[in-house]
Amino acid sequence: MFILIVGSLSSGRTEIVKYLTQFHQFQALEINADSDSQIQKFTFPNATSLINHVTLNWKFNFVLKSTLSSTEIDELRKRPFVLVVGIDGPVKMRFQRFCSKRKTNETLENMQEFIDVSDKHLYGFSGEISNSEIGGMVQFGYNTKTINDVIRSSDLMITNSFNNVEELYKHLDSVSLINVERTRPSWDLYFMKIAELASHRSNCMKRRVGCILVQNRQIIATGYNGTPKRITNCNEGGCKRCNEGASIGQSLDLCLCLHAEENALLEVGSSRISSVYCTLYCNTCPCIGCAKKIVQTGVREVVYSKSYGMDSHTSKLFEEAGIIMRQYNNPLLYY
Repeated sequence: MFILIVGSLSSGRTEIVKYLTQFHQFQALEINADSDSQIQKFTFPNATSLINHVTLNWKFNFVLKSTLSSTEIDELRKRPFVLVVGIDGPVKMRFQRFCSKRKTNETLENMQEFIDVSDKHLYGFSGEISNSEIGGMVQFGYNTKTINDVIRSSDLMITNSFNNVEELYKHLDSVSLINVERTRPSWDLYFMKIAELASHRSNCMKRRVGCILVQNRQIIATGYNGTPKRITNCNEGGCKRCNEGASIGQSLDLCLCLHAEENALLEVGSSRISSVYCTLYCNTCPCIGCAKKIVQTGVREVVYSKSYGMDSHTSKLFEEAGIIMRQYNNPLLYY
């Protein structure tokens, strides 16, 4: 794994490097020399030589407090072993860390200077844009990526608003920073992320639900909740029950929305589902109505992420039908 740390000034980039080298045996890399002698690093004369070294030694774990250009980072992100981690924090806290490290006073003048330097680092220009900076923006175009753009598009975003290093390290542990599934997800994580993505096609006013059916690690159907074909979308007023804010489990017989599981099951049909071991992935636990259809069509296993109001009833039905049911809790779904 090769972790690239990108972030704002005094956001905690060096602390993440220390965390990875001291506790997880990562090797720190650097382009040219750095005054920070607390971390033993391999130094490279330029980005090309660094990238070549990492590519040839991809089985090892490396970390870089990045000074690479956005173009070089984009090129590296194509590799399956690269993880870009962005870090930022409140301006006042970053300024206090900045002053503490340099043993300077926290004066208003120093804070203004820090903000100017920070803006230059993040956006490529200071708070008061000079004519030369405007000319540079025109020359390179507005589509040129800044450090801020890279941070916001990182694979993992960390907000360092912690009061001390110990709290930051605990957070890094909790988000499973070095989990190899961040660069190549397991089958469960892969399919659950696709189910979550499918939910974004939902037009139901009540909740977003997405579902996929899998056989032999191949997706055979997807589904999301919403009104049937040729019926006005729920979020456009098509389902009166959902748009009037009915409570969970109330007036379900008046709801026009098909559930995600129903859509997926209808797309394939019971003959194909029951012929080979079939697993249903859903970002929300199936309701009792969908559970009955899941049993009838021959699904053998149900994996879900979020709980629903009738999980115990669904679980009891699946247990009697011999269907494996498990909740998938993984922080990588959300971080």
